[in-house]
Amino acid sequence: MTDRTTLSSCRICSLLLVSLLIVFCLALPSNCLSDVRKKSVFYLNSYHNGYHWSDGLLDGVRSVLNNSRYRVDLQIEYMDAKKFDYDIISPNLLALYKEKFKGKEFDIIILSDNDALNFINQHRSELFPDIPVVFCGINDLMDSDIATGNITGVVEVYDFISTLETAKTLHPEKNRLVILIDNSTAGRAIRRQAEKLLAQYDTDLQVEFWIQLSLEEAQKRVRKLPDDTFLFIAPYYQTINGQFYTSEEVSEAIYRHSSVPIYTSWEFMVGYGAVGGKVLSGF
Repeated sequence: MTDRTTLSSCRICSLLLVSLLIVFCLALPSNCLSDVRKKSVFYLNSYHNGYHWSDGLLDGVRSVLNNSRYRVDLQIEYMDAKKFDYDIISPNLLALYKEKFKGKEFDIIILSDNDALNFINQHRSELFPDIPVVFCGINDLMDSDIATGNITGVVEVYDFISTLETAKTLHPEKNRLVILIDNSTAGRAIRRQAEKLLAQYDTDLQVEFWIQLSLEEAQKRVRKLPDDTFLFIAPYYQTINGQFYTSEEVSEAIYRHSSVPIYTSWEFMVGYGAVGGKVLSGF
């Protein structure tokens, strides 16, 4: 009987203590909530949730924001530019964001990848005038991309030459390179980067670009590649019979028809047909 009474008394004391703590917190001046300042961040993702590259970028951004001295309200918007044509979706997104964020004040805009940067450069004055912009994942940055001012970020520079040197070391008998790439905004920028590097460095390779081939055509061509060749594949997407196929799925499908090694410069593609390369991590 004594033990039960003691246990009940302990529970009552605990409840009283919790109640007193709640009353004490509620009695604190309201300005105590402002001891930790809150910041509002607009994050515009060029692509879609589930794309490993941009998911990695977002994870990296979150890892910093979550450990900052501010409370952060992170508003994430996906443009889906891998699945839908940019020129078609851009005016619709503009109309949506104008209505959705009317009267909303953001402290900063964070962008991932080229389509988001292009969109903000086109519509910044209408949507978010005078708000600073930070970008990441941008291929082949031009001076015109930062001409609006109050904009900075991290450029995505993949180590193409080191990857080629690795491939040549492992396969000294190969003297021909085929670069497989799509014609998306990022694909065109990645191609320009490769072309600039190939012009600067003597790789002793015969280089050929295969651009925006259908999966069926790409598979047909790789079957016929001679033994002196290796492939370099960039993130590449396909829509077949109304179904969207990821870069990893496309790479695996090409690998199954190829007798030559495949290299890449993006970590998320390694293991899906690509044997390796000097690779970038989105995070």
